[in-house]
Amino acid sequence: MSSDPTWHDLRGRNFGSAGRSIAGTMRATVGDTTYVERFWHAPPGLWRTERDGTPRIIEGPARRFHRTPDGDMELQPDNSHTMWGGGHPSQLTEAFRMWEIGQHHEPLVEPEGPPCDVSVGGRDGWQVRIRDRRMGATADVTFDEKTGVVIALELLDGSMRLELLDFELDAQVPDETFTWTGPYTERPDEWRLRQEKLQRMTDLGLPTPTYWPTGFRVELSSGDPDTGTVTMNLAVDGGAQLTRWPAGTKSPQELDYGGYPHEVRWQDRGWKWCLRSGIQLTDDELGRFKESIPHQEPPAPVEARPGSDPTGGRGALVVFSDRINVAYGQFYIAEPGAFGEDMGNGFAGQRNGLCGTAEPGVAWFVTGLHTGTVALTVQVMSGAPDEVGDWEEAVEAPLTVRRSDGLELQEWGGDIVGDALPLSPGTYRVRYCATGMDTGHDMDTGEGPDRYLVTIWPATPEPDAVVRQTSQNAAYWHGAWN
Repeated sequence: MSSDPTWHDLRGRNFGSAGRSIAGTMRATVGDTTYVERFWHAPPGLWRTERDGTPRIIEGPARRFHRTPDGDMELQPDNSHTMWGGGHPSQLTEAFRMWEIGQHHEPLVEPEGPPCDVSVGGRDGWQVRIRDRRMGATADVTFDEKTGVVIALELLDGSMRLELLDFELDAQVPDETFTWTGPYTERPDEWRLRQEKLQRMTDLGLPTPTYWPTGFRVELSSGDPDTGTVTMNLAVDGGAQLTRWPAGTKSPQELDYGGYPHEVRWQDRGWKWCLRSGIQLTDDELGRFKESIPHQEPPAPVEARPGSDPTGGRGALVVFSDRINVAYGQFYIAEPGAFGEDMGNGFAGQRNGLCGTAEPGVAWFVTGLHTGTVALTVQVMSGAPDEVGDWEEAVEAPLTVRRSDGLELQEWGGDIVGDALPLSPGTYRVRYCATGMDTGHDMDTGEGPDRYLVTIWPATPEPDAVVRQTSQNAAYWHGAWN
């Protein structure tokens, strides 16, 4: 190999690969999952990736398609922005984006030692241990000796390893590589829907404070006009963020993430508040800040009246019918952002232990299988369904929906599958049927034999009920929460 390069030399070689086409094969291990992915890239932003010959991502000059968890190719909205998650080839082929300089000219990624020579898949390379100041992560990065391309990236916490098995720099990639002519669905324009929601929130009036010790301006970050929940960024020294949500409901998910060293929470006239800031206010300053916030009455709670017909007059509508991933024997149906923090709260005061709806906007579901996939059908109806038929287990529970943008079917961990359930604000009843829970519990992991049916229809609230119970697993869960 050539004389030992410095960190500065390796970054320079890597920058030399920018703006060039590349094709190759990557092996990725992300968590417990390992896969091999073929990829083609042409600058500035054309991509195609495949696994086992099946296209996963096609980003062409005009249209972009991504394969969904359901297996469909989905056309992405024009104004959406692709954020590559862990395990995308660009994390290797465009690693030069990591070497950017921060706002104050400080390096955002720094080496923790000198380069050392290594071999990756028969290729000579130079490995450097780096620290990413933005993410707080440490990784081993390996540069190809000949081209400067990053051929391996491994996080030291063991959560991800990427490696190029082969690649061709300056590859000749035909234009048709980045086109898709097969069937596809269209993804909702989430950016436009969000802008419409923020405009509705603005039209209702914002609880904009008028005092800060050094002055400030306010920018609306997110909001829900149906509940009055709102988050505003305050342009002040050190940064600050003010969040409001209705008392008696869970705090918004954005408060689960850090970023500010100081936080204070309080409750006042039907609202809960959280101020997060880079600089701590004195008691007097905080008092003046609170007093400067105009009071707005919380929206009236959803009356105990049934929601509107979710089928649009069709009587019944199947929203999902496929296998779904479960972990810890769970999946969920919830309003966007309403995922509960404690599963026990979802079953508080209930008789049944399979479908928990004690918290508004969230339904928890228990399966016999611990980890793997189970068969699931979710349907909405205009009225109560027939008898439970030959299902081995059946429970029913009341559900309150507060928001107007539908509910999401979620796997464990929050991944969304299928289309949104078209449920408007109001009250509903959920029937959850199951067969094979004991067999699924005994199998524990894999492609479970147990199957499930969720049916939801408008109804006045009534206590939950165990309609039928035959398995030992269901009997256990009926007594587990109380």
